[in-house]
Amino acid sequence: MNETSNTEKLLSVIMNLGKEMLMCGAEVNRVEDTISRLCDAYKLDNSEIFSITSLIIVTVKDNEGKRFVESRRINSYVFNFYRLEELNALSRTVCSTTPSAEDFQVMLDEIIKHSHFSKLMRLIGFVLTSGGFCLLFQGSFTDAVCAGLIAVVIFLIERLFTCLSINGMFFNFISSLFAGVGAYFFAGAIDSAHLDKIMIGNIMLLIPGLMLTNAIKDMMNGDTMAGFLRFCEALLTALAIALGFWCAMIVTGVLV
Repeated sequence: MNETSNTEKLLSVIMNLGKEMLMCGAEVNRVEDTISRLCDAYKLDNSEIFSITSLIIVTVKDNEGKRFVESRRINSYVFNFYRLEELNALSRTVCSTTPSAEDFQVMLDEIIKHSHFSKLMRLIGFVLTSGGFCLLFQGSFTDAVCAGLIAVVIFLIERLFTCLSINGMFFNFISSLFAGVGAYFFAGAIDSAHLDKIMIGNIMLLIPGLMLTNAIKDMMNGDTMAGFLRFCEALLTALAIALGFWCAMIVTGVLV
């Protein structure tokens, strides 16, 4: 009974780590490989792992021959490469030291608790990213400032939608709508402001570049279904962004 309980706890913690990795932006192949290595380290034989963008299912067998099945549903993504790096380091440490399930969970909880950025740091990142890309595409300093101000609005929308647990597609649509209206407002109010440069700076905050990159990597690694699902999600996200800016053109009277 104790052996069975320990196996269930170990598998549960391993699945928690895999879920966090997938949410942070890891490709499916990396998640499956990490779970497989952890199962081998704890002598959980015959591990069978299936993962897509929204689900992880693992079946293992303990020393007594009993099979255990565990699954995790992925409802949202919080792309965080810093946390992903910490999770990778934890998995390597656990594979070499094999701590108890309780200690493993404590170490995982510490990473989840501390490996995130403050609201102020994220706001600064939004502003610098938007303004920086605006300058990169030969926009003026005025364009960069305007794009940075709109980025503040996008950040606030993200915080609101995160608290309300609203669908990410709708977030991209509303953010694009506000970004487009804001860009047209600044371009009309300031003579030296350029509409296209401001828009480019704000679009860079929303485009699903990481999602599309992971989709291609998954397909190249042989995870065709997971890669195709990510690719479709990236296309739908891009469509939501385009639709938001198109509606902004209608609202501002550019398209009649």
